[in-house]
Amino acid sequence: METSGWLSALGFAVPLFAGVASPDGVHAAPAPSYWIAELDLGWGVGSAFPESPDGLKAGIALGVGGAPGGSSLRFHLMLHLDLQALSADGLSRLEPTSIGRSLMQTTVGLRIGTMFSSRARGFFELGLGHLFVETEAQVGGGSERFEQSDDSFVLQLAVGAQYRLHQHFSVGFRMDLSLPTGLQSFDPLAEMAGADGSDGGAGNVDWVLTTVFHF
Repeated sequence: METSGWLSALGFAVPLFAGVASPDGVHAAPAPSYWIAELDLGWGVGSAFPESPDGLKAGIALGVGGAPGGSSLRFHLMLHLDLQALSADGLSRLEPTSIGRSLMQTTVGLRIGTMFSSRARGFFELGLGHLFVETEAQVGGGSERFEQSDDSFVLQLAVGAQYRLHQHFSVGFRMDLSLPTGLQSFDPLAEMAGADGSDGGAGNVDWVLTTVFHF
């Protein structure tokens, strides 16, 4: 009697749980989102700067769009605000030197996504914007401090993936490549940190985890 009672309860619970997971008992794809809000947190390398500093990146993004005409592709116009704190250590006149860079980047871009499954998607994004950089170099443990500011037009490329946990919530990851085009060709503070002040690379690379809210 006890065993049959457990089996009866199990027979009732399984279809009930399936119904909670999906009203029809089938994992249907969530409806396309018109508005999305994204929070990002990760790590980046400032390869555009001669000393290649690295550090934390945080950002927010808003997007609007959808799937026109029942297309399998998703199109969103995205607005990003990203903040970054980069640092590196070196030697200047045989004294320990540290260099810190605070970055603020704003971009507007187009994100194109495609579904891998009913809940997983990948995307590519192309954006244009502006990069602001504040730099401080400390020589001899802070006995001397030097500061400078710079800014540049920036082209941003991104690829990523998301998994839809809920109708209104996703998690994922993204890799960003930011290509500033107008930073100064010689960086005297990077030279103080022991780097070649004219040896900046093409762009900065970031890896971030994302949480996305769908509306």
